[in-house]
Amino acid sequence: MRAANASVAAILTLLSAIARVGAQSLRYRLPPEDPQWLKLDLTSASVGVYTEGVFEQSQFGGSSTVDYNRTFIGPSIGLGLQGSIYHPNLARFILNGEGAFGWGWENVRSTTTLHRSQFEELGNFQSTVYLLNTKPYASSISAGYDHTFRDYDFFNRTTVDSWRYGAQTGYRDGPIPFSITVSHLEENEDDIIGFNTITNVSGGRTNTASRPFFGTSTLQQNTLTFDAHNDRPAGNTRFTYGVTDYSRTGYGPENGGTDQTFGLSDVENFGPQRQTTWNNNVGYSIRHFTDAPSDDLNAGSHLAMDHSANLSSYYDADYYRSTFGSSTSDNYDGSASLRHQLYESLTTTLKVEGERYDFSGGGGSSDTTRFGVALNESYTKRLSPSARLTIGGSLDVSHTDVTQSGSAITVIDERHNFPTGSGGGPVDNFFLNLPNVTLATVIITDDTHTLTYIEGLDYTISQNGLLTRITRIGGSRIPSNGSVLATYSAVPSPSGSYNTLNGLLQVRLDFWNGLLGIYGRMNSVQNSGTRGLVVQDLSALALGVDTSWRFLRAGAEYEIYDSDFSSYRSARLFQSLSFRPDDASTLNFDFTEAWTEYLDAHREEEMLSFINRYHRRITRHLGCDIEDGISRRFGPGADQTLATVRPGLDYAVGKISAKLGYDFEYERFLNAEERIKHMFFVRVKRTF
Repeated sequence: MRAANASVAAILTLLSAIARVGAQSLRYRLPPEDPQWLKLDLTSASVGVYTEGVFEQSQFGGSSTVDYNRTFIGPSIGLGLQGSIYHPNLARFILNGEGAFGWGWENVRSTTTLHRSQFEELGNFQSTVYLLNTKPYASSISAGYDHTFRDYDFFNRTTVDSWRYGAQTGYRDGPIPFSITVSHLEENEDDIIGFNTITNVSGGRTNTASRPFFGTSTLQQNTLTFDAHNDRPAGNTRFTYGVTDYSRTGYGPENGGTDQTFGLSDVENFGPQRQTTWNNNVGYSIRHFTDAPSDDLNAGSHLAMDHSANLSSYYDADYYRSTFGSSTSDNYDGSASLRHQLYESLTTTLKVEGERYDFSGGGGSSDTTRFGVALNESYTKRLSPSARLTIGGSLDVSHTDVTQSGSAITVIDERHNFPTGSGGGPVDNFFLNLPNVTLATVIITDDTHTLTYIEGLDYTISQNGLLTRITRIGGSRIPSNGSVLATYSAVPSPSGSYNTLNGLLQVRLDFWNGLLGIYGRMNSVQNSGTRGLVVQDLSALALGVDTSWRFLRAGAEYEIYDSDFSSYRSARLFQSLSFRPDDASTLNFDFTEAWTEYLDAHREEEMLSFINRYHRRITRHLGCDIEDGISRRFGPGADQTLATVRPGLDYAVGKISAKLGYDFEYERFLNAEERIKHMFFVRVKRTF
């Protein structure tokens, strides 16, 4: 017993000693810091050499060949610093960066020769100063510079230099914390210095497009944002304000504008279990662009109520008003829906909705009122431990009244996304919503209105029946799977009313835990009403199969689309193989094939794409990466070949590292343009 008591006493003594040592260690690790006018710690340093070059040869529309080359070489210095001024609680700063300084040479040779050499600075750095970091009114100042690449898609890479700086302040305590942020951005993108006009005929329509020579596009943008919010246990309220002023040069005529946006939102939760949520928001934008002013007003109210574990209801009301020049549109939308989950695998939704759209402009006016009811069913059933059935369907019945007058209806900022195909790759085309579009009025911009895309450079326009198709060109400045806004005018149809029956059915069978999947979908839209109204009747059927097994993922889909606006047949295949040959390497292959026949336009298009990616650690010090691919598109007005090869090496031993990259791009479009581009960089540095 005495021995046991002695053991317990020894353990308690040891734990007490550890606690005292830990307390003393904590005190020694966190001593109070005395004021010091400047404290500076060097966290990293490096010296080296950097070189890069671009060599490009192009020919546009049978004109003279244009040769462009740019090279740079110079020493590089890298530093990492952190420290404080007087005291960390007053001002603390962090700086990390690497820069190269040297001479750059640029040559453009066509009918004339342009030569230029100048001292240049390239690099990447980021610095931030934190002021009064422990106070509720803590602030920060930041600045950064980047020399990097921008990929619009796999086959299109450009060099971008961007310089940005800004500051943020505010007050984080109290019932209404707020923040204020100001920023400035200057961006130079190596792209063009001029245009050459080419003409091609597509679908019976003559297209005249400006294709680029080489040079730089610039963007200067100033932004101010204000954000204030009030958070409560049962909800929150937020107010935002932003103003952006920008100017862009290099893509055709100079454009710019000022954009101001006000926003107010409120979320409230009610009930003992917070089972009711009410979300309200209102926003107003004032945009003054180079081409025309545009104002937007939007407001919405959304109420969600959970009545029981398997019964919920939703109530939505939205209003959107948009102006563009002399054109104005108003959209009102309201709905109420009831969602019931009878079983875990069966969900039923009943929805009643109404919508009104009013437009007035210089070319005419249009009023559309629609109301209807929709029933949606979703069912999932596990047929066996390895098989599952999924069924989804909806039936929508609606009535629409249309009053139209004048010669043109203008659509403002119609949003579209370039959709993703069955294989995960971009489809790269979409149809505008209205029929009988006046092609010369189509304007495609990015979703912030800061960039207006150019037909023939970024996209092409073609018609299939009454509908207008926008196709993204490979090498476009529109990002792959990107979002765009379309503004255009269309010829109105006569006034009248019609009833619509819209049905959709989707069925999917999965076998052997996803090894094989078979699916199909059917969609039918049938209208009846006033004779002469231009409304779309359609029937669509798609059948597909896909598989996923170990390193392989593949699928095939065939679609039959018949409409009195536009009819087509399409087949899509995709194959993806992913290997890990060993612990030090990965290998991927992606194939995509698509065939589309546009029946009304009597034209066929075919697209084939192959992309390969390989990564390997050759030794403990040496690694390599390679990306390569080719894409072919065939069809009237769409013939295009793209090819890319991008090998790279990286080497590191001790404190010495080196990295080498090479980019080869080839583009041929409509037998009227051919471009060959070589781009490389070499970076060697020694870290201290």
